[in-house]
Parts: sequence; C-alpha cells; structure tokens
Amino acid sequence: MISEKVELERVMQLIKKEIESSEMAKKILELDSKLVELKKAVEGIVIELTYIKSEIKELRESGKEKKATLQPKESEKTLDRIEEKIKAGEARVDVIKRGKVETERKVEKICEAPKLDEKDLIICD
Repeated sequence: MISEKVELERVMQLIKKEIESSEMAKKILELDSKLVELKKAVEGIVIELTYIKSEIKELRESGKEKKATLQPKESEKTLDRIEEKIKAGEARVDVIKRGKVETERKVEKICEAPKLDEKDLIICD
C-alpha cells in the first residue's frame, strides 16, 4: 500500500507539473502573441516616422526653392505699376508747373518792358 501511495503521489506531482507547465505554456503563448502584436505596431510606427521624415525633408527643400523663386502676386505687381504711374504723373505735373512758372516770368518781363511810343516805331513797307 505504501508503494501504491508513493506511486499515486508521483503521479499527482507529475499531473501538477504538467498542469503548471501547460499554464506556463499558455502564458508563454499569450506573451508571444502580445510580443508579435507589439512588433507589428513598432514596425508600423517606424514606417510612419520614416514617411513623416521624408515629407519634412521635402517641405524644407521646397521651402528653400520657394524662397529663391518668390514672385510678387498679381495684385502687388498692379500696385507697383500704379505707384510708377503716380510717380510719372507727379513728374509731369512738376514739369508743367516749372513751365508755367517760366511762362509767367516771361509774361511779367514782357508786361514790365518799357512801352515804346508810336513815334519810335519804324514802319517798313
């Protein structure tokens, strides 16, 4: 009987070890599957970061190109043209004013000139 009891205890211990090992195997499988999921998530994040990095690089490069080739908008060009026309118009007004002043001076000189009598005039036929 004692040998049967010892034999039963061995069998019980083997069953317990088998159960424990099967539970550990389940936990190991769970952890392994979680590890696989984490690995996939990390790979996805790495891919996204690589894509973002390349986009940032492209934006920086295109930003440099744009800085070198910036051109004014059409409205700014129109404003520049209008300003040029205004300046040209002001220059013309200045020329006209100067001409007017010179003309007025000449008229004043003519008006101030001594008038000659008809006797002093020489009539030619």
